[in-house]
Amino acid sequence: TLGCSGGDSVLPAEKPLESFAAKPAAFRVSLTDAPHEELKSVFVDVHSLELWLTKDGKSARLIIAKNLGLVDLMKLQNGVLLPTEDFVLSAGTTVNKVRIILNGTGNYAVKNDDTICELKTPSAQQNGLKINFKSSVTLESGHSYSLVVDFDAKKSVVVKGTGDCILKPVIKIAGFTHLPLSVIDPDGNTDQAGEDLTGGQVNNNDDDLTGDGTTSGDTATTTPDGT
Repeated sequence: TLGCSGGDSVLPAEKPLESFAAKPAAFRVSLTDAPHEELKSVFVDVHSLELWLTKDGKSARLIIAKNLGLVDLMKLQNGVLLPTEDFVLSAGTTVNKVRIILNGTGNYAVKNDDTICELKTPSAQQNGLKINFKSSVTLESGHSYSLVVDFDAKKSVVVKGTGDCILKPVIKIAGFTHLPLSVIDPDGNTDQAGEDLTGGQVNNNDDDLTGDGTTSGDTATTTPDGT
């Protein structure tokens, strides 16, 4: 799930944003946001997301949410989440980082006066925006996982004095939790809070946010059995 937060607010680690997959999937990635004083909408064109994984000494990148398309971050406020994809990963798989890849064009904002402002995107950021987890997470059998990525529109969009808009994405983990499958109903609903897996908020420094365009390991795609 992708998401966005406003200002410098911090989500308490004991109550992270979370949204669990409908069975039989056991992993969901999602998005969220908060208001921007000068803008009423921020549309980002999401090409895909990637999870960087390791298992049995091998590494891979799992590509999900292919061609997700335009997402208005401003509609993802006050805990609203946008699920991007549900899938299965086999037990023993370790999740090390997540990357969001945006299309280089087609991103734009709508100002409060309803004028359109194209979001100019630095070329380096088109290679992907990575979040390295404080600690890698190894998946356990019999659990469902919720990973919520916070795309902070307020900090990501710079409105210059000339009226031009620049997109400098700021992303972080809003929540990475898990729960036993036994407490989640077939639709992914539960009345219990998930156990936090990140040790609290995971914020990026500038090095983390700018992807270098390089890849390692194999590119993976989702399959029904999670292999």
